[in-house]
Amino acid sequence: MKHLMQGAVIVLVLASISSVANAAGISHSNKIPHLIHSVAYPNNARIRNATYHFGLDVVSTPISQLSISIPSEMRVRDFEVRNQMGERIAATVSTNSDRTILSFDQPIVPGTQLEVDLKGIQINGGVLGRVWTLPVAISTPGLSAEIPIGSVRIQTVK
Repeated sequence: MKHLMQGAVIVLVLASISSVANAAGISHSNKIPHLIHSVAYPNNARIRNATYHFGLDVVSTPISQLSISIPSEMRVRDFEVRNQMGERIAATVSTNSDRTILSFDQPIVPGTQLEVDLKGIQINGGVLGRVWTLPVAISTPGLSAEIPIGSVRIQTVK
């Protein structure tokens, strides 16, 4: 019985290490840009003008545009993009019914880590305290199609 318990503990520890690696954004492929973290601050959904933040690691492919799908219940006042050094990156923001596209003045080169802030978040209706998923896609110079890279996960509480 003691060996069975030890085996179960080892399996659980190994499983938790794998889960932590996946949650931290560690990718098994270094070929495409990937999301690395996300957070809401403050994460209390009742507070107006919160900021939702996510990081994007630009690896071997330059990025010319970043597309974020915004739920209809959410309004975003402003977008801000910075690199890993905290320097602001110039981008033109265009919004249609459910997507916002950030078009960068200069393509983002591989090796850059982007920090994207969605500022002044306001939630409409009675959808407080939930997990938001915002699908994200990129465009590269010379390619007209968008490449989906994942979803930003933002959790808020009532």
